[in-house]
Amino acid sequence: MNLYRKLRKLRGLSQERAAQLVGVSVVTWRSWEGDKSSPSPLGREKLVAAFSEELDKINPFWYVVYKRNRATATPH
Repeated sequence: MNLYRKLRKLRGLSQERAAQLVGVSVVTWRSWEGDKSSPSPLGREKLVAAFSEELDKINPFWYVVYKRNRATATPH
């Protein structure tokens, strides 16, 4: 099960509701769950804001990796 599906299932949400919480379309959310695309930097920011508690349950060290990746990302 991929990360986006895990996050959604931990909170007991439909794909539609998860997409609403993150502020993306259902099509976008489904493409993340289907491993057809991944979130943009802004999408990741929104995902973290909406699912930080669930991320802690999956991996308590997620924030360390997230901050490291964010620091090395190239600006657009």
